[in-house]
Amino acid sequence: MTDPTVAVDAIRMVDEDRYAQYGDPKQNLKRIADMWSGYLEHPVTPEDVAMMMVMVKISRSKNRYSRDNAVDGVAYLLIHDAMARYEHGK
Repeated sequence: MTDPTVAVDAIRMVDEDRYAQYGDPKQNLKRIADMWSGYLEHPVTPEDVAMMMVMVKISRSKNRYSRDNAVDGVAYLLIHDAMARYEHGK
């Protein structure tokens, strides 16, 4: 059975907690994408960063379950969805 509070907490984190702490998540992921692009000498998009951060959370969960990883993973997927919808005008 799924726990809907994971999604609720992820939404709250994206819209409130992390926004207050780190600012607009899209701008933050853009900065990360720019840095990763320079380091890798290959273009990385903010959408790529969001999906790769989901993979980081999945990798961490392989070691042991942590609700924090589940909440963060959902949050990154929500951010990715928002960026993709904005980018494609949906």
